[in-house]
Amino acid sequence: MPKIVRFRETGGPEVLKLEELPHDEPGAGEVRLKVEAIGLNNAEMLFRRGHYVTEPDYPARLGIEAAGVVDAVGPGVSGVAVGDRVGTVPYLPSDKYGNWTAAPARWGVYGESAIYPARAVTPTPAHQRPVVATPCDKVHELGALELSLHDEADIGPKRPLRLARNSGRDP
Repeated sequence: MPKIVRFRETGGPEVLKLEELPHDEPGAGEVRLKVEAIGLNNAEMLFRRGHYVTEPDYPARLGIEAAGVVDAVGPGVSGVAVGDRVGTVPYLPSDKYGNWTAAPARWGVYGESAIYPARAVTPTPAHQRPVVATPCDKVHELGALELSLHDEADIGPKRPLRLARNSGRDP
């Protein structure tokens, strides 16, 4: 069974729990990914903390940015096949300001497996490392992912600069 990150109350990183769950099967127009890398963004942090315009439906999942391998496809999916390496294109229904209007309960990608709309995945080159294929500006190296998680824990205003230096980017 894949390990999935979920939460049942709003709060800091401590509310995130790693749970073993049965594989979900993709529905019509969806694919299932074996997740190899995830991206982190501020909207997810706000959502988890209960400071976003949409409230979580519990148990809630997080994440709309990932890279991985398709391991199942739902009915009606074309152009994507089992074994394809893909990255997700951040997608959730949004209002005219770009605020999510639906919680990512089904499509959250924090974990080893995720369901995602097939129309919102794009092929990635086989030679590209998953962490590079993840569409997020905060994840550039595996070490940067760890720093991003700590940054989210309110360490302080200088942490993003340290993240940029540690990930090889110019601050």
